[in-house]
Amino acid sequence: MSRWQEIHEKYAIPFPEPSLEPMWYGRREKTFVDERRVIVDQNTGEVFGTCTEKYQLVRYEDVLMMVEDVVKTLGLSEAQIIPKLFSSGGKMSVSLRVPTSQVEIAKGDAIIPKIEIQTSYDLSWVMQIQFGMFQLRCSNGVGTWLGFEKFRKRHIQSLDLTLTSDMISSGLIQLEEQSKIWKEWKGIKVPEAAYIKVWEELPFSSAEKEKIEALPDVTSHLRIPDLQKQDSLDMWSMNSIFTQFATHQIKSDLRRHEIQPLIAKGMDKMYKSLAA
Repeated sequence: MSRWQEIHEKYAIPFPEPSLEPMWYGRREKTFVDERRVIVDQNTGEVFGTCTEKYQLVRYEDVLMMVEDVVKTLGLSEAQIIPKLFSSGGKMSVSLRVPTSQVEIAKGDAIIPKIEIQTSYDLSWVMQIQFGMFQLRCSNGVGTWLGFEKFRKRHIQSLDLTLTSDMISSGLIQLEEQSKIWKEWKGIKVPEAAYIKVWEELPFSSAEKEKIEALPDVTSHLRIPDLQKQDSLDMWSMNSIFTQFATHQIKSDLRRHEIQPLIAKGMDKMYKSLAA
């Protein structure tokens, strides 16, 4: 059995079969477009996008193989590898969770590191690695992303295992430092002015804001207005409610995936303002 076959059997996602096809235009007399190619899924006929003739496809199978090899290289035997497709297979994210590296932010509220590798055939996502955390207190988990990226590349000629392994290893170390900051969030009260200001940075509509403010926290069962009345709204509690909403209330898988780094960016900006 080939390594690709092993990957197909191990991960229950409908892997596309992309290929670079000649590009033509015109209705009656077709004209060949030199130096351009169309990325087509041979399984479904889905057209993912167009690219130059020099573009080299990075197969999802190869990305998963790379992640498995990095996990083995770093000795992360308990790591969980979870791939997910978006946009009819045009995009893929691979979530790598490390349960053995659990950190308690507050009593009964622990996190584990989460590393997300994303790539695409439709060229809407560059291949990149992001680092964040997965909250254990919620049955489906709540993701919050760090405000940094360690690796971005659009046109990849090869998957450098050593480079990627070093990036992930470095990211895990930085996550340890970031966990200390998240613990600080638990002790930072959110004044009214900062609360109003952060909504300008967050990727939510006014209708979603109303729903978020009506959403009870999964642990305390208190809403944001309740916490404000008690003068106990802190950054960590507010962030947990934001990401709780994103994880459980947003129906679109793609928006749910893309919105979490934007929440992290807004919260990071608030932290820098309040901690200054």
